[in-house]
Amino acid sequence: MTSRLEQVALLRSEDPRLRAINIAKQIGCSRELVRQILLRLRLPTNPTGYRVRTLRHCRNCGGEISYRRWKGESLCRACKWRKYHVLVTCTECGKTFERERRQMRAGALLTRSPSALFQMLPQTKFFCNRDCQARWVGKNYGYKNLLHKGPQAQCKRGHPLEGDNLYVSPFTGARHCKACQRYRRSKKRKEMSHA
Repeated sequence: MTSRLEQVALLRSEDPRLRAINIAKQIGCSRELVRQILLRLRLPTNPTGYRVRTLRHCRNCGGEISYRRWKGESLCRACKWRKYHVLVTCTECGKTFERERRQMRAGALLTRSPSALFQMLPQTKFFCNRDCQARWVGKNYGYKNLLHKGPQAQCKRGHPLEGDNLYVSPFTGARHCKACQRYRRSKKRKEMSHA
């Protein structure tokens, strides 16, 4: 038994003026499927047009270019990607990643921060993500990691964190202000009584 592809090719070669709807009725499929098969075989879909599509080849690798991507292009999709992207090594972690050439020319960083510090960064530094960029800035410009700062002398509201006002969580070791905890509890009780 012959496949639909072969049947469509045979019917089109026997009678080039046969319309797609007539071919579809003879084979027992839809007109759209016949049109797609004709495109795949590079045969004319329009019965009045006998023009066969010519292939276009990539000027770099010689591969075929899809007729839908012709619009004045002479590169296949892979070569076009390589034309506009370049391999870069992360300044901080050493990982290799791809970056657009226009970003390389502009020396653009991943951040959009208007801060003068980020605008002063040299254009030779590229980072794979914002974490690497933050680590590099911390090492080279002296930002301290907030997780490693020493114990605070007072809470956010100014109560001293020492003596009877200090509560240290037995599970996490976190330091809490007892005066602020009492305030939060009383506020919650008032909300519950009014509700």
